[in-house]
Amino acid sequence: MDISSRDRGVLEKLRQGFRSGRLAHAFLIASAEMAYGRAFLTPLTQAILGTDRLPHPDHFILQPSGLTAQIKTEEARGLCQRVQQTPLVGRHKVIWIEGAERCPPSAANVLLKTLEEPPAGSFFFLLSAHPSSLLPTVQSRCCFLRLRGTAAPPSHPPWEDWKRRWREWLLPLFPHQAQRPKLLPIPSLYALLAALESSVVQILEGTKEAKPNSAESPDQETVPADESAKRTLQQRLWIDLESSVEMLWREQGDVTLFRLLPPVIATLEKCRGLSELNLSFSTALEAWLIFTAQALLNTEN
Repeated sequence: MDISSRDRGVLEKLRQGFRSGRLAHAFLIASAEMAYGRAFLTPLTQAILGTDRLPHPDHFILQPSGLTAQIKTEEARGLCQRVQQTPLVGRHKVIWIEGAERCPPSAANVLLKTLEEPPAGSFFFLLSAHPSSLLPTVQSRCCFLRLRGTAAPPSHPPWEDWKRRWREWLLPLFPHQAQRPKLLPIPSLYALLAALESSVVQILEGTKEAKPNSAESPDQETVPADESAKRTLQQRLWIDLESSVEMLWREQGDVTLFRLLPPVIATLEKCRGLSELNLSFSTALEAWLIFTAQALLNTEN
C-alpha cells in the first residue's frame, strides 16, 4: 500500500529521530484504516530492528480477538512479560498494539504499567481508528500522531451538496457571527439529517448503476454485499467530514476557537465508532452535530 507524501515526510522524521536517539518510546497513531497504519509502521519498524523484512523475533503484535473483538487482559500481560526479556537478535524491540481502542480497562492498565516504565530499547506503537476512546492515562503516555491516508475523499455530488448545507447550518453558530442564534436550530437540524439519509441512498444507487452486470433483484448474496458497500461508504464520509471540520475551523481565522477543535474531533470519533458498531449513521451524526452546535453556542464572542 502506498503512503501519502505528507505521511512519508512524517515517517522520515521518525526515522531521523531514531537514528539520532531522540525517538519517543511510545506513539498513539490514529489511522482510519488498519492496513494503512501497518504500511506506515513497517519501514520504521525495519529501521529500528535493522532488518529488511518482517516478521522478526523482536517484533511483537497484539490484536483484538474472540467474539467480542477485544484485547484480552491475559494476552496483554503475556506481551508485557515478553517485552521485559532481552532482545533475541539486536538491541531493540518493537511492539504494535492494533485496535488499541479495543482494550478493556483491565488490559489497558496492564499495558499502562509497561508504558510508564518501558524496558530499554523498546518502542510501542498503538494503532487506533478511535484514539479518543483510550483511557486518558494511556493517551498521556504516548506521543500522538494522526495519519492522513491515501484514500481520495468522496466526490459524489449529493455528498458535496450535503456538506454545503452542513456548512450553512453550522456557520451562523460561530461566535463572531452578527446574527447568531441563542438556541440550537432544531428544525433545520432535522432537515439536514433527512437530507443526509437521502444523499446516502442516492450515492449507493448511483454506485450500483455504475457496476456492470448488476443483478435485477437482490438475492441472499446481494444483501450482505449492499450492507458492506453502505458501511464502507459511511466510513469514507466520516473521514471526509473530519477533514472538512478541520478546514472549516482554519477558515475562521480565530485562534481562540481552536481550543474547541480537539473535543469536537474526539466526539466525532466516538460517534463514528458507535455507528460502526450498532448505531445508525444518521443517529450518530445527529449526536455529533448537537454536541458541536452546543459547544459553539456556549462559546462567548
